[in-house]
Amino acid sequence: MRPYHERHDALGELLLLAVRGGHDASDLERLRSLHGALDDEDIFEAARLNKVTHAVGDGLERALGASLSDRWAEALAHNGARVEALLDVVESLTSGLAELGIPSAAVESAGVMLGSDLSTRALGSGDLDLLLPESGWERALELAADLGLERGDREGQVTTRRAKLRSSDAQGRELWIEACAHPFERTWVPLRVNDRAALWLERAVPSRKRPSIFVLEPHDALAFVALHTSLHSFVRSPGLRLHMDVDRIARDNPLDWRRAVEEIQLLETSTRSFVSLMMARGVLQTPIPDSALEVLAPPTARWEKLRELLESEGVLVGSAPKLGRAQTLRLDLLLEDGGLPSWLANIALPERAWLERHYAPGEAQIGWARLHGRRLVRLATRWRPQ
Repeated sequence: MRPYHERHDALGELLLLAVRGGHDASDLERLRSLHGALDDEDIFEAARLNKVTHAVGDGLERALGASLSDRWAEALAHNGARVEALLDVVESLTSGLAELGIPSAAVESAGVMLGSDLSTRALGSGDLDLLLPESGWERALELAADLGLERGDREGQVTTRRAKLRSSDAQGRELWIEACAHPFERTWVPLRVNDRAALWLERAVPSRKRPSIFVLEPHDALAFVALHTSLHSFVRSPGLRLHMDVDRIARDNPLDWRRAVEEIQLLETSTRSFVSLMMARGVLQTPIPDSALEVLAPPTARWEKLRELLESEGVLVGSAPKLGRAQTLRLDLLLEDGGLPSWLANIALPERAWLERHYAPGEAQIGWARLHGRRLVRLATRWRPQ
């Protein structure tokens, strides 16, 4: 199969090289050369637009050392202080959860940082995503309230097992925790996935940087971030950071790739994960073995359509928005392993349990037609590709 290819100029090359893991002497020399040929202010602005300011700064610092400009040094110092303050809050919460016998695990970008060699200063995410069990959801939120964490507004979203928790540090910076019990639920159309979150929580391990904060075991973490990348359509915000997550888990942990593939297959989302792994290899040269990709690969013709669509959009931020409505629907169809009939059935007749969870939480004996009516009204009035 033809690999994914990300088109970029020298500025794009610098961004991609700076954020990836596993730098050797030649990588650092190339970073120095690219930086010397480009304007530092242009690099900073490009990193900001791609939401990787701190990861790029971290990579440049390794290459430039004391020659790093003040704008980067200040950004890294400020972000490092923010992240450490956030981790202090999360540590208080997870320690309290552990005392109650409620497991938890940091996931997504912050979980990757805690479970890899990525510096805390390089974390680009504005919050920390915390996976919680369904069984302990209410008690966990009660504990959060007792610790002074405030519930934030979820902007009218209808999911019932996701909550924004807000705190602040001594400097007045807002610190956010995004708690969830159903990490792969979509708002408008259900995602057919064998949710293994409960098992992943049982297998979670202490993180490298804060042992009282747990993270997913690396094979589970790879399956998580590969699928999570697809939920952002691979190229939408936060874009490059999504592929960084795959890159860091794959590079910074000793993986048994047969076990990693088996875990992805158990999720029953092989095509989505294949695309994510193939793109990480194409964008960041992530060392994904051919043997793993071959097992997960969709038919060649379908991959060619996916590759062409995603390459035409690209991961790096340009002047145009990523994926319009028609392209979003086409991408979703191409990712459906069951083909058009399965895709249409999932859109037209989602499971009743999913409809009730999203459109009638806490209501009893609501009719099927009313559930569908609520969903269709919200689809027509609120859905935007994002």
